[in-house]
This record gives sequence, structure tokens and C-alpha cells, in this order.
Amino acid sequence: MLLAGRVQPLLFSGAFFALVFELCHYVSAVVFPLIAVLILLYIRDKRRRYFFNVLILSALLFFALGEFFFRLHYLGPQAILNFSRYVPAGLGHPLTDLQYDEKTYTGLAANQDRLFQGRRFLTNSLGFRDEDYAFQKPADTVRVMVCGTSLSTGNGVHQGEPYPDQLEQMLNQMPDSSQNYEVINLSRGAYGVDDCLDAVAKVGRKYQPDFIILEPRWTNTGLHPIPRVPDAGPLGRIFSQNTWLAMSFFYQAMHREFVAVRVERFLTFKQMLLMRAGKAGQEEQASRAGVMVLVEDYLKTFKTAWQDIPFFIVTLRPINQLHRPFHVGSDEKALYAKYQIQHIDTTNADYGTYGSDRVVYPGDTHPNAKAHRIYASVILEALRPYLIKKAV
Repeated sequence: MLLAGRVQPLLFSGAFFALVFELCHYVSAVVFPLIAVLILLYIRDKRRRYFFNVLILSALLFFALGEFFFRLHYLGPQAILNFSRYVPAGLGHPLTDLQYDEKTYTGLAANQDRLFQGRRFLTNSLGFRDEDYAFQKPADTVRVMVCGTSLSTGNGVHQGEPYPDQLEQMLNQMPDSSQNYEVINLSRGAYGVDDCLDAVAKVGRKYQPDFIILEPRWTNTGLHPIPRVPDAGPLGRIFSQNTWLAMSFFYQAMHREFVAVRVERFLTFKQMLLMRAGKAGQEEQASRAGVMVLVEDYLKTFKTAWQDIPFFIVTLRPINQLHRPFHVGSDEKALYAKYQIQHIDTTNADYGTYGSDRVVYPGDTHPNAKAHRIYASVILEALRPYLIKKAV
């Protein structure tokens, strides 16, 4: 009881300090010097200085223990022993373990075996997260090409666990087929629709694919080289929220699962009030109509660019929103039907009740290996009639 009575105030003050730290980032970086001045004025008294020391130490303890147990539980002991290599930093951040090379198509160094967001990340000779395939397609081989965002790349899961890899395994395990199947993954994080068009045109065509599966982010237009985040230096890192998010799994989880969720709920409540007032409905409809015009333009481009190759558009279920109803809009489905484009919809599959069981870890909304397997199963069933037709 005595220990519990001492630990509880420490954890409370640590959580309180963490929350203040988080909120300060939302206000302005100017807040930090202001707080520092107030603290210097406040701790002149010895008793106040003691209270301040306890507050700082408890906050450090809160972060340290949280990070320790998070890494141990989700990533294993190696994430503690190799702290600097196991970081949640994204593409282009100076803290990542990845290596970059502007000579490759993706901007990632070729043939590297590194760690990315806590998982093993291997690239082939072209810089894609995939194994090497010969451009010349072997006899009795059917090739499926996938191009998409970080969901298709498999950020947050181990090598061999992204749905394109699992789809290849499932295809080659089909008992009613004598053909060999290869699934070539040209995906990369931050890819948009134009990136996929460019990748298929400049790289994908060389592999002579029989089918193309596109996982598009319709509103992410233009080409996207890897954004290189400049190093802010030792002092800049301390006061940069991006550095904390890139370095600490625990802080990222606290930021996205606690603060960001509550900000989202506030914005949802605000949107509901605006809709009741009749102010948001027209703007939302106009925005949706603009997106559909963009989608139709791209569908026309796909039909022209890939008229000799059967291709599919796949919609992957957002795993972090399993508690919400999600479906592909009827206007979007109508466009697929209008241009006779096959659409693979994974939104109605059984993912379970809780999104936390299907994400890689708290704070990262990318799907885990189980969710990728569900994606692969749905895509396999959608492809099966076309594979049978091709075999005949």
C-alpha cells in the first residue's frame, strides 16, 4: 500500500507532464521558452524546487518505462538492445535505419537488409521491397503486378508478410493449377496514382505482367520522391515533435491513440453540428464530386495505358476504423461499371471487432500480418475466375 501510494502520484504527474508537453506542440514552439522562464521564476523557493524535481523525474520515468515495456511487448528484447535502429521514423527521416540512393527508381538503396519501423526491410536490385525477378517471364508462369501505397508495401510487417507476398504463396498452393505464379510488388510508401502509372510504364512493363492490381490514393496526385527530412541538430531534436514521434514508439502511441483520437472526435462533433445547421452538406458533396471527376479522368488514363493488360482496382479496408461503417461509394462503383473496370472490394471481409487486433501496434494504423492475409484471400477469390479463364 505504501509503495502504491508513492507510485501513483509519480505516474499521475508523469502523465500530466506528458500531456502538457503534447499540448504545447499543438500551440507553438514559442511556448517552451516561456515555460522555461516561468519555471526559473517558480523554483527560487527550495520547497518548490523539490516539487519541480519530482515532476521532471516522474515524467522521465513515465516515458522511459512506457518505452521499455512497449518495445519489449511489441518488438522484443532486440528493440531495447538496438535502440537506435528500432525507431518508428518514416521514409526520409534521418533517424531511420534505411539507406537511400537517388539512382534507383524508388530512391531506396538497392539490395539492402535493414530495419524500418521495427521490422526487417529488404530491397531488390531496383530498390523495391520485393525479391528479384528476371524481366523475361519464364514459361508456364503467370505474373500479377501490384502497385500501391505503404499498405501494399507492408510498412510495419516483416518481410514476406505483405499481402502481395502472401497472395503469391496462396496462388502457388492452389491444388487445381499446374502453373507457376509470381506476384511482383512495385509499391512504395507515399505513392500516389501518378507514381503507379509511372512505375508500371517505366519498370512494370519490362516484367510482362498478365494482370495489374492498383491500390490507388486518388487525391494524392503528382510524382512523389522520398521526402528527405533535414536533421534539426541536437537542440532542435529536443523541441521537435517530429523527432519524438520518429524516435519513441510509446510517445507515438500516446500522441495518436490519446490526443489525436480526441481531436478527431472534436472535429467529428463539429462536423455534426455544421451538418445540422445545413452548412457542411453542400461543401462535402462538392468535394466528393470533385474527387469523382478526378477518379474518372484517371480511369480513362488506365484504360488507354493498359488496354492490353487486364487490371483491377483494389480497395483495402482501413484497419484503424473497424468501429465505423466503411464502404465504397455508389458513385465510385458506377464509374468502375461505366468503364468496365474490375473492382476488388475488401471492405466487407471479416476483420473481427477490434482494430487493435489487426494493426501492427498502437500508434501505427498499418495492417498487421493477419490483416494482410485477409486482403490476400479476398484478392485471390476475385482473381480466381480470370486465372481459370487464362489457363483454358
